[in-house]
Amino acid sequence: MINIDQGDVGLTDTAIKTNIIYGSITIVNFLRFRNPAAYTLTLSRYSKKANRTDVVYQYALSAGDTIVDTTQYILNYGDTLYVKSSVTGTIYVANVQ
Repeated sequence: MINIDQGDVGLTDTAIKTNIIYGSITIVNFLRFRNPAAYTLTLSRYSKKANRTDVVYQYALSAGDTIVDTTQYILNYGDTLYVKSSVTGTIYVANVQ
């Protein structure tokens, strides 16, 4: 089952909703980000097991640029993907299994 999550990215960390149950995994297999203004987008991943957050990528984008990320992120219980934008108005869509 794939759940579609969408919303606005904040200036501080915005969690990509995963709805995972203890003992299971979640797969985020599609992310799309867009802003009509120039913006810097940062995607980070928190690992509960390692108790640390690592930047996955950071891009400086022009107005209207869209990021489409089809990487398959496998998240264990307690892991989280965080995204933030330097400009309000950035929207995202995520497919979560």
